[in-house]
Amino acid sequence: MRVYNTKDWFFAQEDDCGTATTMFGSQPTYNQTHQYWVQWIPSCSCLRQNVDTTIFQSTPFNPKTAWKSPFENQWLGETHYRASDMPGNPTERYTSYTEMQVQKKATNDWTNTLPSTSPINYDPTRYNHSGGVLDGFMTIWTYYQY
Repeated sequence: MRVYNTKDWFFAQEDDCGTATTMFGSQPTYNQTHQYWVQWIPSCSCLRQNVDTTIFQSTPFNPKTAWKSPFENQWLGETHYRASDMPGNPTERYTSYTEMQVQKKATNDWTNTLPSTSPINYDPTRYNHSGGVLDGFMTIWTYYQY
């Protein structure tokens, strides 16, 4: 997350279909790659948001009862506000999602066999993507000239 005239911050949000809760973390070091992942934890019937090997936040509710199913996987990049845009364009800098995985419902194991998804892009003149979830990677960028 980026706020005007400050450094970037790690953050996570969760919502039980009521009021969203935001958890702020430390400031990341630039030019590093991190693993961001959400994990179903059967022992607490909750989701745990992780950065690398650090538990960032856990939901205080059971998403299986709070949310409507079926669930869907989403990989997102903020492209609405200039202050938090994904950098670059397809020939320069961009944000990459790589080694994408999902957690299996039946066994809680992780797999890189991903469900079929369809990218949604409401304004391709403003932002775009390449690759695809089924390829196991995706890049997202916001055009500089916008």
